[in-house]
Amino acid sequence: MASEHIQTVKQALHRRFYRQMDLADTVGVCRDTVHKFLNGKPVERWNFIEICEQLGLDWQTVAYLHVEASEEANNAPAPLPASIERDAPIESFTNLPTSTEHDEPIESIAKRNAEILVALFKYIRSQLPSDVCDEVVASLAKAALSEAKYYSGSQLDETEEPQ
Repeated sequence: MASEHIQTVKQALHRRFYRQMDLADTVGVCRDTVHKFLNGKPVERWNFIEICEQLGLDWQTVAYLHVEASEEANNAPAPLPASIERDAPIESFTNLPTSTEHDEPIESIAKRNAEILVALFKYIRSQLPSDVCDEVVASLAKAALSEAKYYSGSQLDETEEPQ
């Protein structure tokens, strides 16, 4: 994001949301992502777009205004703004188990899903700052437990530690 947009973005935040955390909750990201965005630091492209939409801002204008100015100045093609990171492939998810059987036993499906969740949690831990990581992983674990309860119809106890 161009530095000239930072003030506009912060004003939009105060018009629409009381706190950064409120915006983060609405977008579904951690507060650190919103903080980076508000200070012109790089965030994932889809987060950049969603935050702009929630603030009522045109993301292309916010992202590209300084690029257009530099193009006019030297008629050279401009690179993507640093505020938008390219979608990097998540290599740790390429070798996850998959199913080819339609009547696969539920235990096998559960084991595979658990392996996927463990891989996902490890990836999240490697990407987030430690101060928000535990909260995010705990929220995801609670959501996963809720889904498991819904689909299994069982009475899983949320206080039990997974084995």
